[in-house]
Amino acid sequence: MQHPALLEVRDLAVEFPIGGRWTPVVSDARLTLAPGETLGLVGESGSGKSITSMAILGLVGELGGRVPRGSVRFGGEEVIGASPALLRRLRGERIGMIFQQPGRSLNPAFTVGDHIAETVRRHRGVSRADAWKRAVSLLDRVGIARAAERAGDYPHQFSGGMCQRVMIAMAICCEPNLLIADEPTTALDVTVQAMVLKLLRELIAESGMAMLFISHDLAVVSEVTQRVSVMYAGQTVEDGTTGEVFSAPGHPYTRALLGSIPGAGRQQRLRLIEGSIPSPTTVITGCRFNPRCTSRIADRCDTRPVELKRTAAGRYVRCVQADAVAQSLVAAS
Repeated sequence: MQHPALLEVRDLAVEFPIGGRWTPVVSDARLTLAPGETLGLVGESGSGKSITSMAILGLVGELGGRVPRGSVRFGGEEVIGASPALLRRLRGERIGMIFQQPGRSLNPAFTVGDHIAETVRRHRGVSRADAWKRAVSLLDRVGIARAAERAGDYPHQFSGGMCQRVMIAMAICCEPNLLIADEPTTALDVTVQAMVLKLLRELIAESGMAMLFISHDLAVVSEVTQRVSVMYAGQTVEDGTTGEVFSAPGHPYTRALLGSIPGAGRQQRLRLIEGSIPSPTTVITGCRFNPRCTSRIADRCDTRPVELKRTAAGRYVRCVQADAVAQSLVAAS
């Protein structure tokens, strides 16, 4: 039996003022996340992943942008245009967020325990003493040794990996339904990265919360997610189960991404994706990946926008050749 979606993002567009006019940074993002599911959101830097997460949290306006169209529904409630009261209730209480660069997300003037305790008090209305106990308990849960003692320390007294653990404790302190992890292992060494990923998997298994895992590291995504949504130049270009997308990608961009990463025992050389993601001000009439695509078809890929469609293989792909690729996959299975 299929569960109703916890999070639904449909036809999302986000604009920012660039060069004196409103310019689309995200033009058509779509994703669905079920309760207890882990979804990977992948793509090169500049593809719109983090901006999409800001829209889910209702933070686009605070960053100076706007959402001209689209919908973000969380637990059946519309986030776009929601009241400040609803947004405050969602953030921290029902949706936890792990931001990039934890050292910059923690206020150096407050202890790590205060960071967590303040969030607990704001959403749970408990006493300072109870909030502090909760903070110490969470620091212990995320693997901070001597948690009762270290809760009184400041962020600069923690390593990068420990700061990330503090961010995780803050994100889960109110037992949210959804955890958004934006590049949670970036800038961490391999050993610390493995420990953080192990911790996230354990927390999800214990609580049953869903996770939106944002990353450009496809190797990590393959380890922790059940489904993957691929973004390119502000659009969702492919969405399917992790196993299907990684074993038989349906979009040329997904194939190019997978071909550009090293793998164990790999024999052929890594393939370079020529060119770069177009800037938001670049006008492209057809498929946005068309200028970099080695499979493009003249007069089909460069004349009009391409819609995201469900293929015969059961996944969503934004490509004029998606059905042909899907049929070949079905025939080969």
